[in-house]
Parts: sequence; structure tokens; C-alpha cells
Amino acid sequence: MEFGINIVSPIYIKDLITFLSFHEQHEFINNPEYKYSKQSHSFNKKTGIANNNKIIKAYAKGLQFPEFCDINTFRFEVKSRESAYINKFGIFDLNDLLNVNVYYLLVDKLIEEFKNVLIIYDKIDFTNLNLKEVSKLNTLLSQSHWYRIKQDNKRNVFNDEKIKYYKLIDKTGNHLKKQLEKIIFEKLELLKKGAISTPKENNKKGAISILYNSRIRTQNKTQKAKVKNSICPVTGLNLCYEKEGAKYALTTTLKKLKESDPKTFELVKINLLKKSHGKPKFEQSEIAHLAKQIRNEYYNPFKIKQNGYKQPLNYFQHSQLNFLYTLGI
Repeated sequence: MEFGINIVSPIYIKDLITFLSFHEQHEFINNPEYKYSKQSHSFNKKTGIANNNKIIKAYAKGLQFPEFCDINTFRFEVKSRESAYINKFGIFDLNDLLNVNVYYLLVDKLIEEFKNVLIIYDKIDFTNLNLKEVSKLNTLLSQSHWYRIKQDNKRNVFNDEKIKYYKLIDKTGNHLKKQLEKIIFEKLELLKKGAISTPKENNKKGAISILYNSRIRTQNKTQKAKVKNSICPVTGLNLCYEKEGAKYALTTTLKKLKESDPKTFELVKINLLKKSHGKPKFEQSEIAHLAKQIRNEYYNPFKIKQNGYKQPLNYFQHSQLNFLYTLGI
């Protein structure tokens, strides 16, 4: 699977591709198939073979297709050949790509991944910097400087130098990376218009998470025992907000999840609405509809034919039921 965005670069596209240096700490390597095309990925330490879990691609789309788009069109893309990575976005089959909520997760991922890009852009005005800052910035503009840091294999040094670099670039008043981030964000927001998006919130999660995690150690013994023994078998959600004796997640659990963890709520909704023929228009009916889907799944579990009769599967053995459990969330 590949997902990405096209924008028009504020500088000449050949320069932009040339100055792309790293994604996280993985160097951008020229793609021999196309001119002005680069990609970045990790390598297996033992075999030296490129990992297919996540590949970042960046190239001059305008040079490849000048008859169809602006010559300075820049394409930024995330690619994966591993189902474990793709499943994180609630994508298990082609039908999931028809659900608009999947794309909100992909939008956030694109923004996150571009923030991890390092662009060594040498067209700088040093007027606002003192001599010490000019000297430091000149060092940071050298590709050999970053190569030596990588050879030392010190993660913190690389990240610290990256922070210093962008702080100095900020002072010059010509921050190409911020310009690109702004263009990408505004383009993605434009593409999201017309759909109901989930607002970003600064969530404060309490001691008892609504997601079951056996590694949680913040509860007291009574709470911990209750949480561990009260898990929705359909979704894997914690039933700590439901009345004692609840067998599966009801509206209270879904409301709390939407408030505290909107992204996971979207994943739950994506999974539950797979077989739904209609999408509710209002928030209250949406929660009620999802609760009904959970109830239906609980009382009508996935069945298979075996030895001439239908036999229910164990909830935790079927990936389309407790999918949060399958993803390790």
C-alpha cells in the first residue's frame, strides 16, 4: 500500500529533491529508476536487506508528468509491503478503503512522517546570526557532518544536532521545512473538507485506561482485578465504566473512548461498521448504532461449518472480532 500527497514546491523541484537528506535517521537514497527521486528506509542489521515495513518516498512528480501538473509538483509518500503496518490504520481488506475515517488516520501519519524529514538547504541569509551561530550553522549545512554523526551511531547526538539546526534556521527567517509543512497541512485539510473529522484534543488519560493492557501497573489491586476480568470480547475494550456484570461494551464505554482516545474510537467504528448498510448522521445515533453492532456480534459470533454443523469460534481467536487484541492495542 502507498499513500501520499502532491504539493507545489516553493523552490525549484530539482533543488528540493537534492536537499532532502534524512527521514528520522535513515538517509534518503537516490532511486535509480527515476531522476530526482529518493527513498528512505531502515535495513536489517544482520542481512543488510531493506525492510519493507515502512518506506518513505519523495520525488519530482512534475518532472515525470509535466503535461499533467505543475513542473514543481512534489510527491511525498509512505509505502509498506507488510500487513502488520497496514492493519494499524484499520485496513484489512479492500472494502476498508471505502471508509472515509481510514483516511483521517493516513492524514495524521503523513504529517507525522514529514516532520521527521531533515532538509539541508544551503541558501541561507546569515544577517540575523552572530559569528558563533554562523560558524555552527555552516557546520550543520555540511553533509559530511551528518555522515560522521551517523557513523558514531549515537541517536541522541543526531536528534540534538537536528534541533539546533532548525533553531538556527528559524533565526534566519528562511525556513523551507516550515513552508513545506504549512503547504502540506493546508492541502490535507482541504482534502478533508466535506467529511466529519475527529478534532484533535489534548487528552488526559486516567489511571484506568479504557483499553485493556496487561502491562498496566497504575491501578490498585481491586481495580486491577476488575479491569482484567471485565473485557469486551468483541472489541477488547475495558468495561470499567459499565455497571457490574456487563458482558460487552455499551454506550458509556464508547462515549468515554471517543472523549479520551478519538483515534482508537475511529478504529473501533471502522471495524464495527464493516457490515453495516447505513451510517448514522448524528453523534448520539452513531454511538447507539455502534453499541447495537457490538451486541449483535456478541450474540451472533462468527461461525464456521465443521463436520456438517456450525460451530462458534472463540472470540479471541478470530481477528475480525477482537481486532484491538490482534493489533496488540
